[in-house]
Amino acid sequence: MPENEAPDKHAVLFMSLVTSFQQNALISMGKMVNPATGKAEKQLEDASAFIDMLDMLAAKTKGNVDAEQTSTLEQIVSHLKMNYLEEMNKPKDTDAEPDKTEDAADQAESDDPPSS
Repeated sequence: MPENEAPDKHAVLFMSLVTSFQQNALISMGKMVNPATGKAEKQLEDASAFIDMLDMLAAKTKGNVDAEQTSTLEQIVSHLKMNYLEEMNKPKDTDAEPDKTEDAADQAESDDPPSS
């Protein structure tokens, strides 16, 4: 492999790693459908870990990647942090619980034998 191809390959691999962490963070925040389950699921602790990994990459690669990569990584981390805070500040999903309770009560009533 010629020496001038290595930086291009490394740049592509680096950005692939960054976007992989980005996608996993978005999936963990429920912003994207999890391809394994076909559902949008929130796992905010996982999202936080992916954001932390991207922060670590930014710190460890400072001065070792070009300006475009640095800028892209900073934008991604900033966007993810804003989305994370948005998800953390959302009220808990309280509507789902009463619906399940009402559905269970309705089901129990329909299972009762008719009175004679």
